[in-house]
Amino acid sequence: MENAAEFKVETGPDGATAALSGAWTAAQMGNAGPRLRRELGRLRDVRFDLTDISRLDTAGAFAVVRAAGGPLDPDRVNARPARRERGKRFVIHPPGSKAGRPGPPGQPTSST
Repeated sequence: MENAAEFKVETGPDGATAALSGAWTAAQMGNAGPRLRRELGRLRDVRFDLTDISRLDTAGAFAVVRAAGGPLDPDRVNARPARRERGKRFVIHPPGSKAGRPGPPGQPTSST
C-alpha cells in the first residue's frame, strides 16, 4: 500500500515551499487537501515541490489547485519531468493563462 498524501510547509528567506509527498489520489488523500488549503491560506507566492508525490489523480490535482488558489505557476514548481508534462494538463499553467480552465458547455478545455 502506498503512503497517504502528506505535505510539509517550510518558510525561509526565499519564501514558503509546500513539499507534497505520497499518493495524492481520491483513495489516499484523506483530509490532506483541506489541511493544505488552510496552511497556505495565510501565505503568498508559495513554491511547490512535487518530486515526492508517488501518484496524482484528478481529485489530487484539484485539491492542490484549490489549495494554491488556482493553477500553479511553472516557475514556482519543482517536479520530475514526466510529472511536469502530465501536470501541464490541469495543474501547472503560467499566471493569467486560461489553459486547463473549462470553457462553455460543449467546448473542449483549452490547453498549453
